[in-house]
Amino acid sequence: MRLVLYLAAVSIAFCADHPDLNGVWKAADSGETISIHQKDGEVQIAESGKETSEIQCNTVGQACKIKGGEVTLWYNAETLVVVESLHGNSHVTKRRLKLSEDGRNLEVETVHITPPGATQKVSLSRQSHS
Repeated sequence: MRLVLYLAAVSIAFCADHPDLNGVWKAADSGETISIHQKDGEVQIAESGKETSEIQCNTVGQACKIKGGEVTLWYNAETLVVVESLHGNSHVTKRRLKLSEDGRNLEVETVHITPPGATQKVSLSRQSHS
């Protein structure tokens, strides 16, 4: 019984450490929109803009299947890390999603690993909270 209570307390404390990324976020300049829904150790992310995509995966670093490849998510302190591998690892990107200091913006850094490319940074503002 003690073990169950301990594990429940650790789980609650672990979840409490994650930032509240829930909501709809929009970039003013590009019109890109990201919708994030976090619940019970899983994250669902839907994006629209130049391309539309949707992923849903756990946040413990286990790969999840997506159309054309797989995605892996985990938290590194206050940052949600998303690594997408597509088409047999011919396209690999790593994104870091983090709240701004004031909590009003979502800062997204995209690193193009394969093929190598320039790192992109975009700031999105919260349109609604879910």
